[in-house]
Amino acid sequence: MAAVVKLGPGKLCYLEKLIPQHHEWQQWEVCYCGICKTDRALAWSDQSEGRVLGHEVVCRGTDGRYRVLNNEIPCGECEYCQEDWVSHCLHKQELGITHHGGFATHICAPDSSLHTLSLSDPRLGVLVEPLACVMHGLSRLTHAAALQHTSAPLVLIVGSGVAAKMFGHLLLHRWTQAHLALCDIHDDAMAWAQSYPIVCQQTPQDRHYHMVIECSGSRDGMLTALAAVRDAGVVMIYGVSQAGETLPVSAREMFERELTLMASMSGCTQSIFLQALSYVEQHQAFFATLLGKKTDLRQLPYELLYNPPLPGTRSWVVMSPGRTGSGD
Repeated sequence: MAAVVKLGPGKLCYLEKLIPQHHEWQQWEVCYCGICKTDRALAWSDQSEGRVLGHEVVCRGTDGRYRVLNNEIPCGECEYCQEDWVSHCLHKQELGITHHGGFATHICAPDSSLHTLSLSDPRLGVLVEPLACVMHGLSRLTHAAALQHTSAPLVLIVGSGVAAKMFGHLLLHRWTQAHLALCDIHDDAMAWAQSYPIVCQQTPQDRHYHMVIECSGSRDGMLTALAAVRDAGVVMIYGVSQAGETLPVSAREMFERELTLMASMSGCTQSIFLQALSYVEQHQAFFATLLGKKTDLRQLPYELLYNPPLPGTRSWVVMSPGRTGSGD
């Protein structure tokens, strides 16, 4: 199979022939794969050396049907799995991180990890996994909402990337009592929200919001979130920060303001993953707006290392330049 392999920090190589791993798993043809911020971070890190990255994968079986991959394979037996915290499984296997992933023409994966797509445009399948992660975050946030003494909280989203857009769409459709606001340093980055009942602003009001979701992963974004959250409010860290980045808040301030600080990284249980798949199927027009630049496998090393995505979109890889499909 052809694949892009990580050789070291900032070193990726396109190979025409790579021997697949895990022959006990079925081999699937990879059609499309999203380029996630996690992939970009891994490409520059000292992790996953010798691996094929890519975990937002759409495959096709010998029956010609498109399927989407849940890349997390938990052991099902450890204490975390028993409590349904599969993303913290002590023996977890992750395709695209600990095992070869989707930046290749083929991938080996258990049949139970793939789910049939019913989409007019199968490329949208690359957005199911990131949506499942956002759904996990929203689930954690709604549980934290019990700390607020209101049924109609003021919620601020900081940043306007793909995750922020997904949070906004989910909040509007699933938490209709919430009053939603969006903050980004660039006005044009918030243009997508103009057709929704979302208040857009570059500088949010200080100590005003019951809950703030920080999606930018930047230090400035975190400072904005901490300034905007009201006393006794909740701040969720969702954006991926730089390695070694520390919180710009003291323990004393956290104590005096009675802030609740929480984080959400991933959480692709089968249940949440299937919910995400169903949600994408129901809202295909919205998710189509999130697809950004297309690249092919040969051009992926440069694209992954040096070309950021268009604002608010997910770049994606098509494995066969001759593949036909909506938008290809």
